[in-house]
Amino acid sequence: MDQTEFSFEINRLSGHPDEHEKTHVPCVCIHDSTAAHDSLALHVQVGAIPHPMEKGHHIQWVEFFTGDAFIGRVDFAPLICLPEAVLSVRFDRPGKYVLRCVASCNMHGLWEGTNEIVIE
Repeated sequence: MDQTEFSFEINRLSGHPDEHEKTHVPCVCIHDSTAAHDSLALHVQVGAIPHPMEKGHHIQWVEFFTGDAFIGRVDFAPLICLPEAVLSVRFDRPGKYVLRCVASCNMHGLWEGTNEIVIE
């Protein structure tokens, strides 16, 4: 399948993930302080089972969002890159935020993973 042929519908994790979902849904983790004004590293790995990064089947990019607000993007090259990235951010206001990552697989379309974070 050509990268322009896939649907732009976003796939999400089902209640009982299969092998296909386990290699495509981005896993979003937070490894730093959750205090307002502090630097925070958002780590994403595409797939609980890492996605292949072969020339014919790979993750093209991952985009980061808080809710619907775009906050960053990382592009990947097949063969040399791993399907994971870290984005450093800072939240100025305390509150609850939904972190979303959308990954693009050149063969299987768009996949979304979410995680909630509370900033104190």
